[in-house]
Amino acid sequence: MEGGGPFRPSTGQRASMNGGMQPPPTAYRQSAAGYAAPGTAKAGMRGLASRGGGRPGTGSVGLNTDVQVSERPVTQQGLVGMKTGSQGPGRQIADKSYYLTRLRAKKQELQAEIDSLTSEMGRFQKDDTTSAQLERKLEGVTKEVKGLQGQLADYNFVLDKVGHSVPLEQLKEELRTIQEQNARQRRKVDGLFTERAQKEQQVREAEAEAERIQRGMETRLNELGPERRQQYLDLQQENRQLAAVTADLERQLADMNGTLAAMEKELSSSSIKQRALVLQQQIRALDARKRELQVEEQRPQLSPEEAREQLIQKMRRDNTDIAAAEQQIRELEDALRRDESALDSLNAELTEQHDEKDEEKFRELQSKDRDMQGFIDGYEEKKAASEQMTADAQQNIVRLLEKISLGHEHQAQHGTKGHLDVLEDDAHKHLEPSQATPQKLLEAIHQRSAELDKINVLEGKIAEEVASINEKMEQMRRDMGRFSNETEAKDSWEARKKDLEAERATGQHRKDELARQIQEGAAALDARRAQLSGNEHWVVVDKLEHRMRVLQQNNRQAQDILEARGEEMDCKPVLMEVTNLLTELNTQCQKAALV
Repeated sequence: MEGGGPFRPSTGQRASMNGGMQPPPTAYRQSAAGYAAPGTAKAGMRGLASRGGGRPGTGSVGLNTDVQVSERPVTQQGLVGMKTGSQGPGRQIADKSYYLTRLRAKKQELQAEIDSLTSEMGRFQKDDTTSAQLERKLEGVTKEVKGLQGQLADYNFVLDKVGHSVPLEQLKEELRTIQEQNARQRRKVDGLFTERAQKEQQVREAEAEAERIQRGMETRLNELGPERRQQYLDLQQENRQLAAVTADLERQLADMNGTLAAMEKELSSSSIKQRALVLQQQIRALDARKRELQVEEQRPQLSPEEAREQLIQKMRRDNTDIAAAEQQIRELEDALRRDESALDSLNAELTEQHDEKDEEKFRELQSKDRDMQGFIDGYEEKKAASEQMTADAQQNIVRLLEKISLGHEHQAQHGTKGHLDVLEDDAHKHLEPSQATPQKLLEAIHQRSAELDKINVLEGKIAEEVASINEKMEQMRRDMGRFSNETEAKDSWEARKKDLEAERATGQHRKDELARQIQEGAAALDARRAQLSGNEHWVVVDKLEHRMRVLQQNNRQAQDILEARGEEMDCKPVLMEVTNLLTELNTQCQKAALV
């Protein structure tokens, strides 16, 4: 102050200059906010006590100090005025209780979501139960509707027959026919049901056998050591490769069979090619025989290993020949069965006398003819009744008009209330029938139009049926003309009988020839088997082939087991689902933490 410098008020003076509105201390502001950290006020007091009375040159300022606002310099606050106290920044220390509170809140949110999902799941289960009940109810109602539809069809059929005056004998005949058809269908269904039961029993037995074999394979697979298991896996891989190769070869074989069938079809149409094929087969057989003789001639010069290899090759060729002979025997047996079936059909053709379908169609035509004849006979009566109804309606209209005109004249002459009431009652009595008459006439017109349309449609159908009946009548007349000549019909029948007898004799001869060929093939097969059964190499090869088939079967079963186990142990879908749930939960937690 004495140095001549600018005037600088003290802290107390600045507070007084502001109108005595001193800002509250820190402890007071934060306690007023309601969330101050503990110990703040005490720390502030200790700080004030340690200052030693404040800055030099500033004294204590009372509330009654006279402060000139104009002398306050522009310091700190600038032109906007002093900053007032605001709400504190919130919690400064995030301790254990803070995180526990946040976790409890998130736990409550998760529990609420779980409860919501549980209630929704219960609602879905209830809806599923209701849906199952409704489906069962729908099945029952559907069965009931089908039964009622069947009854309605029966009632409509009976009503149609009664309306068309069908004779009782015809109804009885139709009833017997339907009963016979139902009996045949019932026997057929019973046979199918029995066959199905047998097949299901066979399937159950096969499944039980497969399960038993599978258990045995699992036991044996578990008993294997690591080396044997690896060997099994290698064999399995080799089996898959061989299966792929086999499928490719089978496809090639199918293509070759198709080509062979086409060539055989082309060959069967030419007798010269067939003769050439027979000669080529004979040449190949002679060449094969020649090679066998040459091999037998060179056999004494062969070593034991070469002789053994040659014997094995011969046994394989013999096996191939045996398989071909068995296939030929099966083909001959199939041809024999086909010939027997054809022979039975020819015998059935000889004993057949009438066709049930033609007879049933003829009865339907007779019924339709009777219906049309009844409609045509009653058409004139219906037409006369309709015309009479129309004339009566016209007369009624004329009579009503006359009464109305008379009523108007009488009203003009005698305009009394009593007469008016009488005329009004009379008019009301005749008004109701007159109002109903046009509606009846319109209904009658529509009905007659519909009947006329039906007549036109039936006329076309009748024309078609008449043409069909005329054609059948012409055919019957031709048949009658042919059968009228007894000698010619008898000769024709005898010729037909001779032809059938000749075909029968041919079939029987072919049957005997096939039976003889089958017997010869079976004898040759037995002889070849007996010849091979005495050879030790054949026994060894047979055992090896049997063992190889068993191993292949076991390999296939083990492969199926491994594939099934692999599908059961596939946990990738569950892992993906758990990963998605975990990701979603982390995302929700992060969003909640940001909020």
